[in-house]
Amino acid sequence: MVRDAVRQAMPAIMLALLAALAGCEGDGHRGKAAAPATPASSTPSLKSIEVTPSLATAAAGTTTQFTATGLYTDNTTRNLTAQVTWASSNTAVATVNNDGVATTVGAGNTTVSAATGALNGQTTLTVTDATLVSIEVSPVAPSIANGRDQQFTATGLYSDNSTQDVTTQVTWSASNPAVATVSNAAGSNGLASAVGLGNTAVSAVSGAVSGETTLNVTAATLVSIEVSPAAPSIANGLAQEFTATGVYSDNSTQDLTTQVTWASS
Repeated sequence: MVRDAVRQAMPAIMLALLAALAGCEGDGHRGKAAAPATPASSTPSLKSIEVTPSLATAAAGTTTQFTATGLYTDNTTRNLTAQVTWASSNTAVATVNNDGVATTVGAGNTTVSAATGALNGQTTLTVTDATLVSIEVSPVAPSIANGRDQQFTATGLYSDNSTQDVTTQVTWSASNPAVATVSNAAGSNGLASAVGLGNTAVSAVSGAVSGETTLNVTAATLVSIEVSPAAPSIANGLAQEFTATGVYSDNSTQDLTTQVTWASS
């Protein structure tokens, strides 16, 4: 009796098994691991270049620093000034070196461009025939610890009321070299080095025009150093500029970026 019942039920069992197998074949992903998705590239790419300052104006015989800023696909920005190729469309008006510094030659307009690969950013530089009226030296009356350096900047005011950084174009001096000396060497123009306690006048001269301020050198000692920016993130292959600020025993602060020893762990 049992055998007869099983024999009679076999066709129904076989049909059920076939239906189940057909269902598995129709849904091919069942029982199989899903193929891993191809990860998107984690490295952002450069999508545009911005050149600043935009629509710059400068007097003939001066220099203007341009900056190239890259905008990436992750919306971050990076300073690419030293990594792009610079050019001036009219070298009779101005020339541009590899660091983005334009030297003005004669009155007129020129397009200043920064390029890398197929990407290009540009702005317009207008050169005038304005003349220098006065010079402002900054920072005004700073104090630094003995043995440290202070960078001074000379800003020229011209007859058309425009201003221009003339730090590299003036002659620097200190009235009391026993307190500090000031450099006129290329790459360190206006950099004062403290050598003794006291005060000295720091002056910048161009022809008959001059400007000055007072530098105070103290006996303060270095207490701590702050590195900034804190925990930045950059794309692989790019550069990040860090700044070291010293805090002194008299609560003064000073930029020590060029005076400390840098290292990466």
